[in-house]
Amino acid sequence: FAAEKKLDILFIMLGVIGACVEDTKRRELLEQYIGIPVVTLYMETPGYNSMMFNNTNAFMEGIRHIILDKGAKKVGYVSGPETNTDAQERLSAYKQVMKECNLPIQNDWIMYGDFADTCAPDIHAFLQVHTDLDAVIFANDLMAKAGYSCMEQLNIRPGRDMFVMGFDNSSFATSLEPGLTTVEANAAELSFKAIKNTEHYLQSDSIQTLRVNTHLIHRASCGCFDADYKTLSEKLNISQMFDQSMHETIMKKIFKYLFGEFIDDAVIQDLKKELSEFITKSCELLTNDNTEHVEKVIRNITTRFLHHPVFRYTTIELYMNVLSAVLYSLKLQTNNDKIKQSKIMELYASIYHEIALTNYKQTQKQQLGMEQLSNVINGLSIDISLGSDIHALDNSFLLSQLSSVGIDSAYIYTFSQPIQNERFSKFKKPKRILFKAYS
Repeated sequence: FAAEKKLDILFIMLGVIGACVEDTKRRELLEQYIGIPVVTLYMETPGYNSMMFNNTNAFMEGIRHIILDKGAKKVGYVSGPETNTDAQERLSAYKQVMKECNLPIQNDWIMYGDFADTCAPDIHAFLQVHTDLDAVIFANDLMAKAGYSCMEQLNIRPGRDMFVMGFDNSSFATSLEPGLTTVEANAAELSFKAIKNTEHYLQSDSIQTLRVNTHLIHRASCGCFDADYKTLSEKLNISQMFDQSMHETIMKKIFKYLFGEFIDDAVIQDLKKELSEFITKSCELLTNDNTEHVEKVIRNITTRFLHHPVFRYTTIELYMNVLSAVLYSLKLQTNNDKIKQSKIMELYASIYHEIALTNYKQTQKQQLGMEQLSNVINGLSIDISLGSDIHALDNSFLLSQLSSVGIDSAYIYTFSQPIQNERFSKFKKPKRILFKAYS
């Protein structure tokens, strides 16, 4: 397909589709596109421009935290495939930290998985033999999720009997019990930076591998039953928010932490404005004598902020982390004034309550919308499957059904006859695709 279309550039997620195959197979894939500039994603490939995550800094920080701060001595490791670059680098990072901390690297403490939860039986066998481990580091969150299930079967409590850490900060990481300590690796940011760098790829003869930064996300599975707001405050420079000359630097770091670098529309601009004012007014809690007025302004800012669809652009967890890091810094500054500290705590309790209520309403609305969407899609599918001709379907009915769940436009593709492709067989393209657009 790519060769036929004579593309200007081709981005291949080689670290994903080629994660479990030998290098020769990956080379065979790339050689199909000779003549087209190719950039490989999630994997460094000699002779090709590449974009991948920084697999070491934040990962090593997390492992050190579990060893040095939590006292783990026996630390096991569940790696990804031996042929995968990310897996190799993360395993090397684990070994380096173990060596730094003068802990033994035992081969039987290391097992190889496939970056998927399909390796659960192997993880179960591994944990069953090594129930005495203090911690297990997983090379990605999917395998950590499988590890949670295995631990439950073996009556091992993550975060209490055994510390656990993953990598990726997958969407399910917060919903695991306890929450999974992991490394944030933003796939959208990686793709954005790769595409943004297209001009260099096309005009430069030099080959380069660029790395996207990652950062540690503290949750309860590492034994921290609260986020490390001190570290976050220092990392985002929030501890220096009382220095007005640092305001712009601090806000840039907070914006990047919450929203990444690839979204900057009108809503984001409004959110940034509200956040900037929130930080400024929070500092005034310590300097303005009319604290009641300042508190009222801060509550109004919070209400305006939450009036936007903020959780489409970030997560409630990240937002709460920023607020808690600000609160942490405020508490440090009022350590000797218990009355003022108590008032600040009361203010933030009301803010947290409003956030929780807003998130609950949005979650309920989203759940209801998903149920309605499922019903609409099922109904449309039945109508299409029973109808002899998709173009004979009632347009007004289709549009009203789609509009009821907030869909303004849609495309529907169907085949003139059922298409079946057996697993491991060569994909057969359909001769005809029926297409209809609605708006």
